[in-house]
Amino acid sequence: LNYRAEKQEKADKEKAELAAFQRFIPFEDTNYRGLFSGRKNGVYFELSQYKDRLHIDTKNKDILLRICAAAAQIIEEE
Repeated sequence: LNYRAEKQEKADKEKAELAAFQRFIPFEDTNYRGLFSGRKNGVYFELSQYKDRLHIDTKNKDILLRICAAAAQIIEEE
C-alpha cells in the first residue's frame, strides 16, 4: 500500500507543477520526448518533463527581447 500511496503522491505533485505552469501558458503533454508544449500569441514553448528547462521559439524578436528582459529582472530580484 505504501508503494501505491507514494506513486499517487508523485503523480499528484507532477500534476500540480504542470498546473502552475499552465496558469500562464497552455502547456499540453505531447508524448514526444517527454515534453510539454504550448503556443501563445505566435510564440511556441517547450517545457521539459522535469520542468527544469524551457525552450522558446518565435519569429518576433521584439517579444523574445521582452521575455529576456523580464527574465533578467526576475533573476536580479532573487
